[in-house]
Amino acid sequence: DGKSKILADIAPYFLRRRKAEVVPDLPPIIYQDMALELNDSQRAVYDAEWEAGSMGLRRAPHPVPAPALFALITKLKQICNRDVATGDSCKLDALQVLLESASAAGSKVLVFSQYVETLKWLSEAIDCVPTAIYSGEQSAGGRDDVLTAFQEADGSRALLMSLRAGGVGLNIPTADLVVLF
Repeated sequence: DGKSKILADIAPYFLRRRKAEVVPDLPPIIYQDMALELNDSQRAVYDAEWEAGSMGLRRAPHPVPAPALFALITKLKQICNRDVATGDSCKLDALQVLLESASAAGSKVLVFSQYVETLKWLSEAIDCVPTAIYSGEQSAGGRDDVLTAFQEADGSRALLMSLRAGGVGLNIPTADLVVLF
């Protein structure tokens, strides 16, 4: 098939290495999960959306259409990011604490989100370190400029990245901390 032919054509030019072969002294990744409680307003909106959504799913034909289920999950995930009406966000509160610590240490932070609108909101809400956005809404050259500025700048800062645009194939050795928002 076509995909197999393309892979065969690029095989002589495609180099894959394992992290251990390239950077044997790289320290291990430290994973830290943070359990957060939704703020009161977020909880109320979440519960209302869950109630309305689950009632709609119960009335849907069975099996439940996947798009309807994913639409509800997406709405709930966005509410977990923030309550749009009040701006409350337990995740932002936790992120601010992480960024303040990073700023004190002079660290650079990558913050990933699935939603570009969330990145835009974070860019306005974060005030303890300089921020820049890296997303698919930018041209390739614009993304390269943002990445270069992040890597070459002195001091702490946060690069807000969309999962789609920044989730694959980038090497950002100047970042000390990665946050999945």
